[in-house]
Amino acid sequence: MTTLNIALLNKTLDAIVADPESWDQRDFLCGTKMCLAGHALIQSGEYKIQGNQFVNLDTDKAVSAEEVGEELLGLTYEQTEALFYLIPGSTDDEGNDTWAERVGV
Repeated sequence: MTTLNIALLNKTLDAIVADPESWDQRDFLCGTKMCLAGHALIQSGEYKIQGNQFVNLDTDKAVSAEEVGEELLGLTYEQTEALFYLIPGSTDDEGNDTWAERVGV
């Protein structure tokens, strides 16, 4: 079982709230905009943006924002799917709020 990294999640959300124009959940890295996973990598202090990818500061190797973000935040598969792939307010064919349902709100 993973342990949710509340401190990093709060730091990540604070960064997004402070600069909402830097957030775009549709893509991990699109110019100067990043998704939640990308923000988490940067806020961890262990990764940087180099070109069009995230790079580990120690190894200088490119990493997957999705995989590393999931690990850093201590998310389960279901939480990762809900936070990284479903956009708040999205609905299914019956009009149900799928994001809220998946996240449990």
